[in-house]
Amino acid sequence: MNVIERKYYTCEKCGRMSQNEEKIKECEASHLMVKEDGTIEAMYRKGATCPEILKIEMADGSFATYQFDRREEAKE
Repeated sequence: MNVIERKYYTCEKCGRMSQNEEKIKECEASHLMVKEDGTIEAMYRKGATCPEILKIEMADGSFATYQFDRREEAKE
């Protein structure tokens, strides 16, 4: 039986793995980061306790919009 040793590189942002270091460097560079002092806009549905939509400014000036689908109420 032969023992094979393999080295893998992992993207710190998404967890993608590859034996090719350059592919992982490209993967890490491709991710947009949230702008540290950017705006976050929370949009609420009438009567909701938590936001339904979040609009977040990214480091390149674009915005990402996330919509929540809350299925269970908080327990008291």
